[in-house]
Amino acid sequence: MTNAIHDIHGQIREIIMAAMGRAVADEVIPAVPAPAPQARFDEAMLVICHMLSDQLDALLEGLRQAGVRVALKAVLTPSNVAWSSIQLHSELAREHAEMRRRG
Repeated sequence: MTNAIHDIHGQIREIIMAAMGRAVADEVIPAVPAPAPQARFDEAMLVICHMLSDQLDALLEGLRQAGVRVALKAVLTPSNVAWSSIQLHSELAREHAEMRRRG
């Protein structure tokens, strides 16, 4: 995944346990520390921001070609920017399960 990110001049930021209760945008634009989260998740989640459409396409294609599989992917939007990573992960997991159910 790192090579695919660097090919389009992106950055990888791993959300560590201490940051799971913070808004996703706070990982991109640091703010004051949040209290420890009440919940957690272990499954990988890819959150994409500050990318043009062609950059996003190149990233996803690079990941696919590299054999990197991340089931839960999101683009940071005005609707989800204030969500915690836990909230975002929960919504993505719900949507992913629904898509798999529909086939």
